[in-house]
Amino acid sequence: MSVPGLHIPASIWLTRGASQTFPVLEIDGQRIGDSTAIIAVLEERFQTVVERTTPGPLTKVGGGAVAYARTYTGLRFGVKSEQAAEVARGKVLAALDRLDGELGSGEYLVGDSFSVADLTAASLFYPLVIPDEGPLPEEEPPPAGMERFREPLEQRAGYQWVEEMFRRHRRPSGAPAAMAASQG
Repeated sequence: MSVPGLHIPASIWLTRGASQTFPVLEIDGQRIGDSTAIIAVLEERFQTVVERTTPGPLTKVGGGAVAYARTYTGLRFGVKSEQAAEVARGKVLAALDRLDGELGSGEYLVGDSFSVADLTAASLFYPLVIPDEGPLPEEEPPPAGMERFREPLEQRAGYQWVEEMFRRHRRPSGAPAAMAASQG
């Protein structure tokens, strides 16, 4: 059984005063406290992992990769099917209901600060909300009916929470990673 509050001096000691919270990650001899700072460091460090694991010829496909992805998702998930779209809309609404319920009166899903739970939920809802601080969407118009689907959801607590999480914890495109760590 641990004594409440002992994590504060432990974190201060581990991070040499840089953080008072857990978790603390040690990477390359540096100890980083606070989930937001840890995520920023990991994001920066492993940003090129996907690029390095993509077979060489595929990195040169460019627009062909987009066409392939559309064809694949069309066949695999039935994206052109109105019946499949209706099932998907129901799943999105059920997930938003769950998010609304999990939020309760708190600002975050778990505890009093940004955590991996918040990162995960906000990321999964990104395609629905498309907050300004998120990755820039492609230059083509959204699928037919998307705005009609999104509009009544904009007043929901979960929808607004996703916007707020991106506003608070996502650095604008092109900003240095250090900025994200300092926002935590």
